[in-house]
Amino acid sequence: MASDNVSSDQTSERWKPDRPDRSAHPQEFSMLQVRDRVVIKLLYEELVGEEDIERAWYRWRDQATEGKHQPLWRVMASDDTLDTDVIFAEAAKAYSFPFVKVEETELAGYLSRLKNRLKPERWKKLASFDVAPVRIINDSSAEQGRLILASHDPGRPDLFRKLKDAGFENFEVWYAPTTLVTEIHQGYRSNDGHFDEHEDLAFDLGTMEEENSIDADLDAEINRSALIALFERVLSEAVRQGASDIHIFPNAHRETEIHFRINGELSVWRIEDRVHPEAILAVIKDNAQNVDRFEREKGQDGFIQRVVDDTVIRFRVSVIPIANQRMEIRSESIVIRVLDDRKVIRDLAKLGLGKLALERFNWAIRQPYGMVILTGPTGSGKSTTLYASLSQIISPKLNVLTVEDPVEYIIPEVRQVKLTHKFGLESALRSLLRHDPDVVMVGEMRDRITAELAIKLANTGHLTFSTLHTNDAPSSVSRLIKMG
Repeated sequence: MASDNVSSDQTSERWKPDRPDRSAHPQEFSMLQVRDRVVIKLLYEELVGEEDIERAWYRWRDQATEGKHQPLWRVMASDDTLDTDVIFAEAAKAYSFPFVKVEETELAGYLSRLKNRLKPERWKKLASFDVAPVRIINDSSAEQGRLILASHDPGRPDLFRKLKDAGFENFEVWYAPTTLVTEIHQGYRSNDGHFDEHEDLAFDLGTMEEENSIDADLDAEINRSALIALFERVLSEAVRQGASDIHIFPNAHRETEIHFRINGELSVWRIEDRVHPEAILAVIKDNAQNVDRFEREKGQDGFIQRVVDDTVIRFRVSVIPIANQRMEIRSESIVIRVLDDRKVIRDLAKLGLGKLALERFNWAIRQPYGMVILTGPTGSGKSTTLYASLSQIISPKLNVLTVEDPVEYIIPEVRQVKLTHKFGLESALRSLLRHDPDVVMVGEMRDRITAELAIKLANTGHLTFSTLHTNDAPSSVSRLIKMG
């Protein structure tokens, strides 16, 4: 994270008024060293200044040298000269924690209901954690409910562990400013400064339902902030580690295994044993477009999009039902393909082709018409070669169109047609003929109709690219013959 490339001449005059004594640590500060997305957002929103970041950065660096590792924004939150609520609010947004929205006129009503449903010792315990109860959301069981807690710092690393150790199970932690957390506890206390006793009306939320009522508690588990944060971390870590695929599935021990495919090999990233597997799978399905959480009997395909390290990353989601040794676990396997446009190879020379093969291939893709078919088994690099080929021939003089299901990588200056249930492959290819194309890319020739239309495009003066799943190039001829 640190860099020695910034000279003191560039920064000394700008930062001199607020600089601490750094004689023992000569390394200079630069905004280029800041990789904390919360801090970057605070600066973008003009909620903090660069001098505030620099001051915190030197403290952060000194702490890291001493073996104390924490995000830069947390170091800034401990600065008395800054508005810590603003920093914690921005961090809550970044980590997808819900915000508590309780109007002052509504607070008394919430408190009166909570006082009759939560034991006094529970209130005291929450107060010791600097957390306040906000509301209880009933589940299907009349004697259970999901407890919504408010904290100015819901992402504290030890908060969930402390709450679990204290006997709280069915809860979520949301963000609320410090003033609201304080008001809730002050409103709960009686006039004489002690907690009220309501033992005969006590409502204990500390117990979990038995295994045979997993469905009744599933919605509560899905909405837990920690579970959502885990899923978001899976996506971001996969991108940062350069994974091409994420595999998520339950095993026979009621654990959820999470694997990353990096450089072609699968490796275990994490085994989650604290949450029922169906809850994790349901969170993923809820966050994917075109996927139904309650459909467990057939395969589904979906799509997710996130911003990771200031880059838009797309994820293609595949869900299929699988068998499990434990019959009570309704198992599904989820594979998420990471589609990072930054990893697209746009230079054919980087694909490893021999000199003569590269010359012949360059000649082929620059013909005014005809067909280029890329063949090979799964994972052999057909799509990679296809996108590199299109990148080589893109020109303002050419109208390049693609038909894909789904569109995996966005290619600048190319019009990419996304297939839907209303706009199928056959309709799309027929429409392309009326769209004045010079070059057409058909994602894959899966059947006779697709092959016929692709060949028709090639025979009518268009250069056509496509792929076939065969083991080698000569097999593509017999494959097309078998298609008719």
